[in-house]
Amino acid sequence: SPYCHDANNCLWIFFTARHILYEKQGKINEAYKKLQDGWLNNGDKVPPAEFAKLASEYSECPSGKKGGDLGWFPRGKMAGPFQDVAFSTIIGATSAPFKLEYVLSVTIMRL
Repeated sequence: SPYCHDANNCLWIFFTARHILYEKQGKINEAYKKLQDGWLNNGDKVPPAEFAKLASEYSECPSGKKGGDLGWFPRGKMAGPFQDVAFSTIIGATSAPFKLEYVLSVTIMRL
């Protein structure tokens, strides 16, 4: 299957992720603090349904209406920094906020 969760065992690499995109740093930090307080500070992974709730509440991207779900995408489809973070984030983990050229802040949850 071209849809893989383990990049070391795949010929074709597609990944799926959720994200929260917000132009203002303060808002993305607020959303990320909720992730930290609820799960990350305890060493827990954020449940996808909980991440989806925050994405629906905070994300300015149209995908926010779908809980930040970006669906399946191959390497090379997303913008450089986004792709780098998406592909380097461990499955089930959540990235810290980071900046892109065209928006200020993004947090990714790799599924």
